[in-house]
Amino acid sequence: MPDALSDRADVVVVGGGTVGGWCAAFLAMSGAGRVILIERSLLGRGASSRAAGMVRAQGGTQIAVTLGMWSIDFYRRQHEEFGVDSGFVEQGYFMPAFDDKGVADGRDRVAMQRSLGLDVEWLEAGEAETLNPQMAPGICLGGSFAGGDGYIDPPRNVLAYALVLARSAVEVREGVALLGLKTSAGRVTG
Repeated sequence: MPDALSDRADVVVVGGGTVGGWCAAFLAMSGAGRVILIERSLLGRGASSRAAGMVRAQGGTQIAVTLGMWSIDFYRRQHEEFGVDSGFVEQGYFMPAFDDKGVADGRDRVAMQRSLGLDVEWLEAGEAETLNPQMAPGICLGGSFAGGDGYIDPPRNVLAYALVLARSAVEVREGVALLGLKTSAGRVTG
């Protein structure tokens, strides 16, 4: 490893999980210059390789919905774009409501999500039970359903971003922890 005092980068990404890994790859591919990713352990060693892998656009805020729709689109096109993918499976996601407040909040959430272009619908209780016959009858009052939501395969996702990082010339430094930042006049100096 180069001497820490003489080593320079245009961008340093801290953390080699899903967010940090893909972020570093996107930065390098967008021409951000020299990108270094530091990870205190190994790429994907934390939650990223063991997560449930849920990818859904049914967020409760406009930002969450927009990010969710972007993420689904990204996972759908990965193989075509990179030749590897994270194993995205589109199976839909149901968010049940169990009381009148949940129904009202859920309907408001669906209206907001639709205004952003999300393909989501409100299902009445009977429709929800038909969609998921394993659900106990009478347990919910309905809920929102987005058929495009799904999940990725977490270990496969780590492999995908590790390959893309290598191809995009991101310098990955495992076993390197961030101890702090030195700043001067509002700029990072070391």
